[in-house]
Amino acid sequence: MSANQQQESIYRLPSTAPDILDGSVSLTEFLPWALYCLDSEIPGSSLKNLAAELEQDFVIEVPSGEDIPLIRTAPADSLHQPTLWSALDVHIQYGNDNRTNLAYFPYGFLVAHDKDWAAQGLWLVYVDFEDDNPLTAFRIGTKNVAGACETLREGDDSADQLEKIYGINGRDASD
Repeated sequence: MSANQQQESIYRLPSTAPDILDGSVSLTEFLPWALYCLDSEIPGSSLKNLAAELEQDFVIEVPSGEDIPLIRTAPADSLHQPTLWSALDVHIQYGNDNRTNLAYFPYGFLVAHDKDWAAQGLWLVYVDFEDDNPLTAFRIGTKNVAGACETLREGDDSADQLEKIYGINGRDASD
């Protein structure tokens, strides 16, 4: 397998996703996006720092309780995945296994694929649960991640619209 074919297989995803929570969205708009990683050499502590950087001012502050973050690292046992598809499988399985006690937004997640995320960006993966589960995945610059995640979590714009606005497709993410 050539290097290009291997890279394509790492980032390949299906065009649609299996059902997640049977389309139930009750209270999911307050759940943080999970951040996974394709590079097993990037430590969890670096990813936690990245998650904190990414969410900027989008943390919902709760005076009488625990603040609600926009982005959190995925659970340690599933944090590092070999491909985008495996991250999708793990994320869907998590959602379906934890229907009554979700800790992550079930319809989207982020993936760090390179330790130079400032230049390479992250993958944003989103399942449109309102329309037969089409899957949208694109690379996005780190400075735009929080706004895109918040917009999708609240249903303000479609993933296709955000991909047109923020997708970096081959150019440097810092542009």
